[in-house]
Amino acid sequence: MKKKLKFNVLAKEVRSKAFANPLRKILAQEGFITSGQQRHLKIQLVVSESLSQSHGFYIGRYEIVLKVFDGRIQVGGNQFFIKGQGVQNYLAAQSQAIKKFNGIVSSGDLWGVLGLKNQLN
Repeated sequence: MKKKLKFNVLAKEVRSKAFANPLRKILAQEGFITSGQQRHLKIQLVVSESLSQSHGFYIGRYEIVLKVFDGRIQVGGNQFFIKGQGVQNYLAAQSQAIKKFNGIVSSGDLWGVLGLKNQLN
């Protein structure tokens, strides 16, 4: 069943697209990205951020919301809160947060990340 699943990752804003790249990469490595018009599940990825500075550090706090849809029905999802820090600027802080999210996505628990673990067992 799992090997028949295909996904399409949707991210509209520039910030969300940056966080979607690690997810797309791991899905492609595992053979779960759609090609063509075959039936697939949609992963909607939305990121909100809160920026601040403290003691010479640029700090970005990111809320990453994943929602997995089969048609119009939400079948899974998850939410992550990640903090990144940088000394140069907020882009460096975001880069650190993306690295942390990449670590989560690459952890080997893809179904847990997508909130689909219970649905697929």
